[in-house]
Amino acid sequence: MKDLLRNKINLKIFVLAITFLLFLLSCSKNNSIEQEVKNLKNHTMPPNSRLVRNSQILRKGNLLSIFWEFESEWQWKGYLEWVTKNLDGEYSLISANETEAHFQRTLTGDVYNVQIENISTGSFLRVRVKFEAYWF
Repeated sequence: MKDLLRNKINLKIFVLAITFLLFLLSCSKNNSIEQEVKNLKNHTMPPNSRLVRNSQILRKGNLLSIFWEFESEWQWKGYLEWVTKNLDGEYSLISANETEAHFQRTLTGDVYNVQIENISTGSFLRVRVKFEAYWF
C-alpha cells in the first residue's frame, strides 16, 4: 500500500516537473521568435525607410505570424538585391520576381518564412514583409 502511494506521489512530481520544463521551453521559444522578428525588421528595412504599418504578433497553435510595411525612396530592383544580401547566410531565397520575394529558414525542425511584397501605388516604394514561424 505504501509503495502504491509513493508511486502516485512520484508520478505527480514527475508530471509537474515535465509541465514546468515545457513551460520554460515555451517561454524561451517566444523570446527567440520575438528576437527573430526584431532582427528581421532590421535586415528588411533599408536605411532611411519609414515604418508605416505594423501588425501585432498573431499566434494560432504552432503558427505565429506578423507583418510590417515601410516606405522607401529605393526602387524595387535595388531593394531586392540589398535585402537578399542582408538575409544571406540566415535565410535562403526561394523565389523572386518583379513584385515579391520569398525566403525561408529552417532551425531544428522549425520553419521560418519571409514573404516580401512590393505594394507600391505612388512614387515611393512601399513594401509589406510578412513573417511566419511554424514549430513542431
